[in-house]
Amino acid sequence: MKRMSTRAAIAALSLGGALAFAGPAAAGDHDDGHLTTVHCGQTLTQSVRLANDLTDCPGDGLVIGADGITVDLNGHTIDGTVTATTCDRPDAFATGVGNPGHDGVTVKRGTVQQFDVGVGAGSGNDGMSGGRVHHMTLRDDRFEGVSLGSGAGTAATAGNRIDDNEVSGVACGDGLKLNTGKDNEFNNNRLENVATGIVICCGEGTDGNVAQDNTLSRVGEIGILGFSSGGGKVTGNTLLDIGGEGILVNGSTTNELVQDNAIARTGQAGIRVESCCGDDGDVPTAIRVEGNTLTATGDGIWLVDSDRDVVTRNSVTQAGTSGSGFGVGVLLNGASDARVSRNTVTDSGGGIGPGIVIGLPPEFGPSPRPVTGNLVVRNTVTGQHADGILVAPVARETTVERNTARRNAGDGIRVLSPFTTLTRNEADLNAALGIEAVPGVTDGGGNHAYGNGDPAQCTGVACS
Repeated sequence: MKRMSTRAAIAALSLGGALAFAGPAAAGDHDDGHLTTVHCGQTLTQSVRLANDLTDCPGDGLVIGADGITVDLNGHTIDGTVTATTCDRPDAFATGVGNPGHDGVTVKRGTVQQFDVGVGAGSGNDGMSGGRVHHMTLRDDRFEGVSLGSGAGTAATAGNRIDDNEVSGVACGDGLKLNTGKDNEFNNNRLENVATGIVICCGEGTDGNVAQDNTLSRVGEIGILGFSSGGGKVTGNTLLDIGGEGILVNGSTTNELVQDNAIARTGQAGIRVESCCGDDGDVPTAIRVEGNTLTATGDGIWLVDSDRDVVTRNSVTQAGTSGSGFGVGVLLNGASDARVSRNTVTDSGGGIGPGIVIGLPPEFGPSPRPVTGNLVVRNTVTGQHADGILVAPVARETTVERNTARRNAGDGIRVLSPFTTLTRNEADLNAALGIEAVPGVTDGGGNHAYGNGDPAQCTGVACS
């Protein structure tokens, strides 16, 4: 079940070429400037309000040449010549509106199309802060719609705001991308028909970047990717028809909140938290996955090689209906000290996986890391085409408490590790046993089972 699915995504984040394009951001609008006729490749050193379209620009469209200016496209279009017949990266990118690193710049109210990058800001030597890109239509820009960033150790790309834009037709890359920045916001954008949706990459645990209230549909790979950053939020987004994971938290990301997102029809897990490459230094920690609604995803929520996470109050319905998933609601593989609480897992659809799985069964190979100290409490699992809750032999120091497992096709709760405590669980109307526990499991008392297919109701613990 574990796969190296993120290799392609990480390769796409390689800094060659990408650092030449970083981003707009966070202040309010500035002086819109005078109505101005512009030409392809022009460098702007004062605010302008465009009086004309630009057609078939052979290189860059417009270039920012000063801090604190506004480029108001005034409903006009900046058009390039790039077509996505190939995803080979050119020696130099053509950018619709390019900013090599000036601060306090606003780009707004127009269309940029058929460039390698629609709007790009920053460079390997310079960040950009206090800017904004809003009410833009960015379409058929081959590698990025909006790209913000700077090289490690350079001036920060900070406090930028990318909001209320429409991005489509990014055939080879990311709709919205941030590389190395702090306190940037991606809000209320619509993305469709892009290879990858929103990418927030490469920084520190206190970066505090936000992706909020965006709508993403028909995304070829990952909907929202957070890689080796932290302290940020992915909240209130709607993701539909995603080829890979809906939301992927990857690498050494820490203290990230993934909350109140609605995710439907993904090829892989709706939400996946995973180490980049199996190295201890790349392990996500303290990720909070809360209040998300997942419907007809390949799988629900996976924690893979990750520690101290919280998965709480999520709804996973019909996992396994789409894509190539197993239909597992919540999986912990190589994950320790997690709290899985108050989640609802219902009807595995076309899937064959249990509702909640702590550690992988041995037929899937050895666990990449320990699976220890996990708490599974107050969850409800109903209608899985397998066991409701499964604790694999690899798991250690697992507590399974006050859960309800009902009408599942296997056991309600199946515990294959003796290093488990079962307390006050309810397991009713399952096709096999209510609770099946191997010898050595600690019976914390108060477990209850009735109406299960096996008349014994429970083995390994006492049930009333």
